[in-house]
Amino acid sequence: MCRSGKVTRESQITMSIRSLTLIGLCGGAVLLAGCSSIPTQFGGTWPLPAERQSSEAINLARPIVKREADGYVISGFLSRQFGAATTAQSHVDVRFVGADGRVLKEESAEFEPRDLPPRTRRQAPSAQYELRVRELPRGTTRILVVADDQPHT
Repeated sequence: MCRSGKVTRESQITMSIRSLTLIGLCGGAVLLAGCSSIPTQFGGTWPLPAERQSSEAINLARPIVKREADGYVISGFLSRQFGAATTAQSHVDVRFVGADGRVLKEESAEFEPRDLPPRTRRQAPSAQYELRVRELPRGTTRILVVADDQPHT
């Protein structure tokens, strides 16, 4: 406002810019706060952080960890890496890792189909893996899903 009490065009623009800036900052803060609390199935932190490690033959998508009434379900999708000859000998291991980085327990998760066809220009064929566990090993702080191209011995 100017000294005469009238609202000028310049003061309206200045107030509008300030209002939009404030709204943008508040909206951004709410968005960031919301994103940091999204469950692990969308890459967040609940119930445990989940990481992935692809292999030469298998490309792992982000693991999904869900808590259910009878335990936990660790699942996800995988596809054949470009140039890989086969995925028939490959498998997926789920490792339960403690705070010191030590693997507390390791289990295999099956996926179907075992031998994924080669990629085409339009599509990368995929498979799904799933592992159900009643409870996590005591001291588990994160889950690591690892693709391995060697058969279990």
